[in-house]
Amino acid sequence: ASGGGRPALARAAGRGAARAGSAAAGGAVVCAPGGPAALGCAVVAGAAAWLAADWALLRLDEAINREHMIAALEASLAQLRLDMERDLLTAYDAMIASQYQSVQQDIRTGFVPLRAR
Repeated sequence: ASGGGRPALARAAGRGAARAGSAAAGGAVVCAPGGPAALGCAVVAGAAAWLAADWALLRLDEAINREHMIAALEASLAQLRLDMERDLLTAYDAMIASQYQSVQQDIRTGFVPLRAR
């Protein structure tokens, strides 16, 4: 699993670096006429471009995968509910069995037919 994860991690890091680099380049182009303040302006503009690109990509991903994600969440919640019901029923059965054993023990030790009048 770790061998397959390395190429994916490298691709993700490469895409992130490429987006950061293109955002910084775009910021530098926008802020070039600013003179000494160009560096600060480029950082701000680059960060804004990066955030805008990420926001747009997240919205696109949501539009493409929304129905699948909702279906997966609903299936997961249904399974969680079934598991929780099973666990609760198991706990209730154990508690009822314990209570029944306690009552049976009280009857065996406390009820003597010769004294019952």
